[in-house]
Amino acid sequence: MTQVEQDVAYIKSNFGKGVEQLKVYLESHKLLIFFLTPKMGGKSTYIGFLRELFPEKFTVISAGNIVRNIQGLSDSEALYKLQPIFTDRTNVVLQEIKSADVKNLVSDDVLYKLLLAEINSGDSSVSPKSPPYCPNLPYSPNYSLILDGFPRTMVQLDLAFDLIEKLKIQGFVPFVLNIVVSDGVLDKRMTNRRVCAKCDLVGNMDTLQNTGVDNLKFDFTKNEFFLTCPTCQTPLIKKTTDTELSEMAERRKVEKDVYAKMVETAQKSQIPQTTLRTDVLVKYFSGDDAMLNLSNSYQLDKQGQITSESVKFTAYSPQGEVYAYHPRWVVGNIVLEMNLKIRN
Repeated sequence: MTQVEQDVAYIKSNFGKGVEQLKVYLESHKLLIFFLTPKMGGKSTYIGFLRELFPEKFTVISAGNIVRNIQGLSDSEALYKLQPIFTDRTNVVLQEIKSADVKNLVSDDVLYKLLLAEINSGDSSVSPKSPPYCPNLPYSPNYSLILDGFPRTMVQLDLAFDLIEKLKIQGFVPFVLNIVVSDGVLDKRMTNRRVCAKCDLVGNMDTLQNTGVDNLKFDFTKNEFFLTCPTCQTPLIKKTTDTELSEMAERRKVEKDVYAKMVETAQKSQIPQTTLRTDVLVKYFSGDDAMLNLSNSYQLDKQGQITSESVKFTAYSPQGEVYAYHPRWVVGNIVLEMNLKIRN
């Protein structure tokens, strides 16, 4: 069994009743899930497990992917795509999208109209791993929607509730999922990312993601371990700078306020919502170690060979040292919360 298959089997073994109940629910209902998660919060992994557990039931609409997809088109192709949406200002919107980056985001109004067009067309820009798209996507009984990267501002928050009302008419049941994790966990995940300057492959020292132990080396001059690219053997370099960490901290502050407000407003509006922590203070943890995420620890033996072992992932928060929960455990609890909040 692959690791993914083992993790899916673990979820079914420990949360099987919830999985079966949600599977039955999804046969006759469509969900609109606002997946509120900070960058490096594990969203892609969680969504991947949900799609493994419920094949062909979830379509992901990514705000960032929509923008990047248009940026990758030629001007003529992009204008053709944008013209039906922004009839009176197509060229202006195209320039705004082309110049957008992590510091200069697309305006709230433009992003919202792009999302609406994406949802209503079924012509999605999500990854190839997504299930096939069908015509008139919102009207299909087989697909629930997961919104990735929306809302991220207070203006988008108002637009999110406008979207809820629009899609309620089409039979979608809204659900607000707020994933909370300590900044220390997020920072550790970010600072352990590495990238190949030639191939753009991204690896991670903590998890050896996209690399293997064979690509781990030791620099005796710097007295540190490093990763090499499995394609070109070039040493991977640190991906996240101190400036990026500072900018990310500012972004988190804004997003935390937006997410907290969305949960509060959803609660007042009797819209199903839940907030899940994906880490736990070490001093308060008393569960099974299988609930926890692991990272890699490296040593040199007496012969100078690298050895590796898995250890519990730990990070620091203002309240003390924390463990991070394993994604499979988080997804199991997401399923339980969806059953509890949506079915009642």
